[in-house]
Amino acid sequence: MMALVVSELERIWSRSKTKFLFVLVVLSTLCISLFLKTMGIGFYTQEATATLNSLNFSVFALREIHLLLSLVVLPILFVDCLNAEYATGSLRLVMLRPYHKFEFFLGKWIALALTVSIFLLAIFVSNTLLGYLLLPSVSGTVFYHIDKIYTPFAAFLYSIRFYFWEWILCISLLSIGSAVCSLIPNAVVSIAAILGVVIGALYLSKDTFYFFIKSTEYIFYVLSGRVSPTSFIILFAVMISGFILSLILWQKRDFFY
Repeated sequence: MMALVVSELERIWSRSKTKFLFVLVVLSTLCISLFLKTMGIGFYTQEATATLNSLNFSVFALREIHLLLSLVVLPILFVDCLNAEYATGSLRLVMLRPYHKFEFFLGKWIALALTVSIFLLAIFVSNTLLGYLLLPSVSGTVFYHIDKIYTPFAAFLYSIRFYFWEWILCISLLSIGSAVCSLIPNAVVSIAAILGVVIGALYLSKDTFYFFIKSTEYIFYVLSGRVSPTSFIILFAVMISGFILSLILWQKRDFFY
């Protein structure tokens, strides 16, 4: 299995599209950081704001880049990995190796989860460094609906937890994307379908599925203990059901015709 994951990672990062998306994310992070510096404030929600400083900057900067990640970068990345090889026929050569279909799927899924981690790590490191370089240095800060002052180390741990929850939300999008790609082999249609599922879920119940679009607002609520257990159940149900459906469909797929 490890060999499959490594092989899949090598193929993902050998593609020019992946490199372009990574550079796009890094450059967008820089531009957003410069823009936030001129504003001087970050948004918890549309109504609640906070003054930016070196300790809280990384979480507010993530808020501004989330839509680019969830609606552009990740859908393209997922579809390129899960459907492009199938559409071109190159996946047939990969599938000739002596592994079961579910192992190939797990290898791709784990490799994509690790790639998402690399993207988020790059954003986290960039935003943390830019926060210290561009924003006023402070000895303590506060976060949304938490009645305590965070020291630099505590704020750093808060940021790590914040980005971890962003990763969880990205993985839920991966579950949706893999299910869509297992149903629809065409890359362009798959991307449109992923966006359709996300936007359609919001129309179905904005209060239930708002974490797809307003992820950072959701995470602020999570870390302040203001999210109901039902919300967690829905989030992880989406993640698990999407993964299981993808695995079932993947094993039924005929990769040689």
